[in-house]
Amino acid sequence: MIQNNAVNTPIIVKNNQVTRPLQCTFFAQLNANLGNVTGDGTVFQIPCDGVIIDQSSSYDPLTGIFTAPVLGNYIFGASINTQGLIPGMSVYCLKCMTTPREFRLVEMGANIPSSASQTLQIAGTTPPVRLNPGDTAFFTIQVAGGASKVVSLQAAGISYTHGYLLD
Repeated sequence: MIQNNAVNTPIIVKNNQVTRPLQCTFFAQLNANLGNVTGDGTVFQIPCDGVIIDQSSSYDPLTGIFTAPVLGNYIFGASINTQGLIPGMSVYCLKCMTTPREFRLVEMGANIPSSASQTLQIAGTTPPVRLNPGDTAFFTIQVAGGASKVVSLQAAGISYTHGYLLD
């Protein structure tokens, strides 16, 4: 059994199972709907404020920004539910913005909703991305083609972000 947890070394338990109690992992969801955040082309930074897991205290629920505490390869993902889509909206884009580069997780062209209450669930995951200590990652959403901000993000456990240190 290895017990030097202050430097995030693995603890080997019985039957060759390894746990890493200080491994960077976060999972956060929207606690409340966010009304009228995009639709006119506005790029909106998604602040999932309901933290379910944050093992390294590296995720800020007020801003939705994750700050890498250690050098490593990280994976990030999001699933966001939008509501209020109207005919004429032409671009739906979900991105993960990291210090080294941006990742377009989803980019779709025109979607013709049947009513103003139509919802669209968009989700995606990054490939492994190398982050240095202090590098950041966050998610943005953009819906374009409308004349004003009419698209909302829905809570109720269906809009969330996550990330973890792979190695």
